[in-house]
Amino acid sequence: MTVPYYRDLLAQSDRIEAFRSSIREVVRDGDDVIDLGTGLGTFAFFAVDAGASRVWAVEGDPIVNVAKAVARANGYADRIEFIKGWFPDVSIPGKADVLIFEDFSKKLIDAHPYLLIKRAVSDLLKPGGSVIPERIRLMIAPLSSEEAWQKVAPFDGDEDQAYGIDWSASREYVLNTPHAVFLGPDALVGEPQVVLDFELLRLPDAAELTGNVSWEINEKRVVHGLLYWFDLELSPGLRVSNAPGESGPWGQFFLPAHFPIEVEAHQALSAGVGARDGLLAWEITCGEQRVRGSEFLAAPASLDDLFAMSPAHVPSLGERGELELEVLGLADGTRSYQEIAEMIRRANCDLDHDEALRLVANIFRGKIIRIRSSDVFKAEVEK
Repeated sequence: MTVPYYRDLLAQSDRIEAFRSSIREVVRDGDDVIDLGTGLGTFAFFAVDAGASRVWAVEGDPIVNVAKAVARANGYADRIEFIKGWFPDVSIPGKADVLIFEDFSKKLIDAHPYLLIKRAVSDLLKPGGSVIPERIRLMIAPLSSEEAWQKVAPFDGDEDQAYGIDWSASREYVLNTPHAVFLGPDALVGEPQVVLDFELLRLPDAAELTGNVSWEINEKRVVHGLLYWFDLELSPGLRVSNAPGESGPWGQFFLPAHFPIEVEAHQALSAGVGARDGLLAWEITCGEQRVRGSEFLAAPASLDDLFAMSPAHVPSLGERGELELEVLGLADGTRSYQEIAEMIRRANCDLDHDEALRLVANIFRGKIIRIRSSDVFKAEVEK
C-alpha cells in the first residue's frame, strides 16, 4: 500500500472518530496496548492519549517507517514501540490489556482474517483483556442491481457472446466469485439480516461459521444475488460498518445467483452464507429456484491441480523448488541477501545478478504466514 492510500483513510472521519471514542472508553491509565496492523499509527496515538503506558504498534508494510516519523514529530515516540513484521511471525515483547485490530478483509470469515483474529486473541491478550472491536455481525440482504450483475454478464444481454466468440465456458468461475462492490441501500430488496454474530473474545469454531436467514419480498422483483458485509461493534453503543451507503474502507461483496431470480410479491426467499475449509460459500432459495455458489468452484483448477492440493498427494521438488531449497540452505545467519544472491548466480549461470537478488528477496517474503494459516485452519476444521 502507498502513503497516499493510508492518508486517504484519514479522511474517513466517522470511522476514525468511532474508534477514537471506543479507545477512550476501553483503555485505562497504565494499560499495555497492542495495535495490530497500525498503518500510520492512528489508533496507537489514540491509545497513548487515553492513558496507555506502553503501546506495541505492529505493521508489516513499510508505512510503519512513516508512522515512526509521525510519532516522533508529535511526541509519542517514548510510549510507542513500532514493530515491523506480520503477525504471527513477528515477535511482540509482551501481552496486552487491550488489543486493537482493524485489519479486516471484506469477506472476514475466510481463512486468513479468521485465523489471524483467533491467534491474536489467544496469543497476545492478557487474561481479562479487551478487544476493539468487541463484536462482529455478518450481514446479508437480497440484491437487485444491474450494476452488480454487469460483473457477471458484462456483455449486452445475458449471453456470453462477444467478438464472434462464445465465452460461456468461463462464466461458471465468475458466478462462484464474490465480487467487491460499493453500492447504496436502494439496491437491497429486503431488510438486512444478521447471518452470523460473535464476540472476538469467543470466536466460534470454524465449522460453526455458517448461518441461514429468510425474507418475505413485498413486491415482484428480480434478485441478482446477495449483498454481504459486516458491522463492527467497537464497544457498547459504538459501531462502524461497511453497509451500503455507509462510510468505510471495505465496501461490500456481491455473491451472485447463477441466474436472475424472479420473485413474486409476498414470496419467501431464503439464503445461507458460511465458510467451508476457509472459503466463502452461499445458497439462495426461492420456491423451486435454488442456486449455490462457492469460492472453491471459482478457482480455474484442473483435476491435477486439485490432486496437488490433496493430503494424499506425494510432492516432489521441481526446478523452482530445488532453487528455493538451495537459497534457504545458504541462509545461515551470517550471509546477506547480496552474498546469497551472488552465490546463487555463480551456481546458476542463466541468472544475472539482479534476477538472483530478486529471487532471494522474494523467497523470504510472506511464506510462513501462509503456511501457518493453512495448517491452523485445517486443525481448527478437524477439531
